[in-house]
Formats: sequence, C-alpha cells, structure tokens
Amino acid sequence: MQTVDFFSSIQYKALLSFVYSYGMKATNLLQLLLYPLLLRIRLGEGGIVLFNVTHTWFATKSGLQTFIVAILSTVVLCTLYGFNDYIDRKRDMLNPKKNKSFVALVNQHHNIFLLLNVVLSTTLLIAFYNIYSANHAKYVLLLITVNAVYSLSIKKIPFADIVIVAFWGSAITLCVPVANIELSVIAGIMTGIAHVYQMLSDKDTDQQTSVSTAIVRYPNTASTQIFLLCFILATSLYYTLGNKLIAASAVLPLFFYFMLKQHEVAWHLSRIYFATIWLMLLYSVYGSF
Repeated sequence: MQTVDFFSSIQYKALLSFVYSYGMKATNLLQLLLYPLLLRIRLGEGGIVLFNVTHTWFATKSGLQTFIVAILSTVVLCTLYGFNDYIDRKRDMLNPKKNKSFVALVNQHHNIFLLLNVVLSTTLLIAFYNIYSANHAKYVLLLITVNAVYSLSIKKIPFADIVIVAFWGSAITLCVPVANIELSVIAGIMTGIAHVYQMLSDKDTDQQTSVSTAIVRYPNTASTQIFLLCFILATSLYYTLGNKLIAASAVLPLFFYFMLKQHEVAWHLSRIYFATIWLMLLYSVYGSF
C-alpha cells in the first residue's frame, strides 16, 4: 500500500512539475481533464455512466457505493475520451463538431495532455484495485487497452470499429462493485447499435476528416448493421429474461431507423428504449429499486 501511495505521489509531482514548467494555468488543466467528456455529453454520448450508477444502486442499495461508482465511471470516461482526443488532435482541427479553442489547447499542450492521461489511467488502476479487487483492476486495464487499440487503428477499419466499440461498452459496465457478465454483454450490444447511429450522424464529418467508418465506406449497409445488432440483442434478452415480448422489442431501434428521417431523433429514441430495458433487466436480476 505504501509503495502504491509513493508511486502515485511521484506521478502527481511529475505532472505538476511538468505543468509549471510550461506555465500552464490550473483552469486549462481542468479543461483538459473534463472537456473530453463534456463535449460527448453535449453530442449525446457518455450516457453509459448512468448504466453503472443504476446497476450499482440496484445491486448494493448503497448511496455511498453508488456515489463512488459515479465518480469513478466519470473519471474513466474522461480518461478514455481524453486519449481519443489526444490521438485525433490534428484531425479534429478540421472537425466542425469539436470546440476549436479546446482542440487548439490540446495541440499546444499535447505533452501535458498525454501525461495527464497516463496519470489518470494509473490512478484508476490503483483505485479499482484498492477499493474493489484485482479483477476490477484487470477490467480497467482491459478497457484502457481496448480504447487505445480503437483510437490508434480500429477506428479506421469498417465493421471492426462496431465490434470494438461494443466490447468497449461491455468492459465499462464491468467496472462496478458487482459485475454481471450477462448484463455487460447486453450493454455492449446496445453500445454497438448506438455507435451505428453515431456514425450515421457523423458521416459528413468523418468523410471530411478521412475517417473510413463502416457507414462512410459502405453507406447502404446501415439498416443491415442495425438489423444484425438488434437480432443479437433480441437473442440476448430472451436468454437472460426468457420473455418473448421483451425480446421482440429489440426491433424498435430498427423501426426507428426506417420510420424517422432524422437519424439523431432515432438515436435518442433508441437510447430511451435502451434505458427502459436496462432498468427492467436490473429489476429482474436484483429485485425492487
């Protein structure tokens, strides 16, 4: 424990020394920490934190545990999205959806941004190991690794990006006190469907910034992608709940796709559906709220 504390204190001292040597303001450092997640929330992403929060409350009925998970899950997403923004810092200069002042800050202080990400990643591993268990620390390490692979290469490979993002969603929902593999698999499938909608929303931007997603490379396959994921979701729901009606409801994201011309509206309605099903799953597994 003393070794861990010592190692952690060395990291923070190195970060602060590095920051001061660059003459960087504390407000800028805070912006580098929080803005990657805040931007995603503004764009309609990052809701998976609520999956972890509700899961923890249903499983533990503890306000303290739920609060701790809310903080840790928020820091996890700040770290993951932060690394993605570090890798994409040059490309984001051409991305109209990204805040130009933040992108300029990242490019100006990219060394500090990377060091901050390393410090956060290490701190998360230590925190999950000490608060929960070695297995939880392994889940976090797996998540950080998957995120790095996605940001560095898989993001540009059509269809592989959907698989890795679904795996990413599953791994995030394992970072709770009482991990449940079946629930995490379903959360991952939902994340995959949401990612297809996100790619539809970002199609023009991705084309401008030369990101070859499955939607950019094969635009006519969107309905097929959603259909396959909905079929897998239906199968998983039936396996977990044994209810044919609830399993059949997995067709709704595909229904929204065909019935609504605006993909972003279909995306938001699908997320409302996912939240409803998630609460039903939690009630089925853990009982009353």
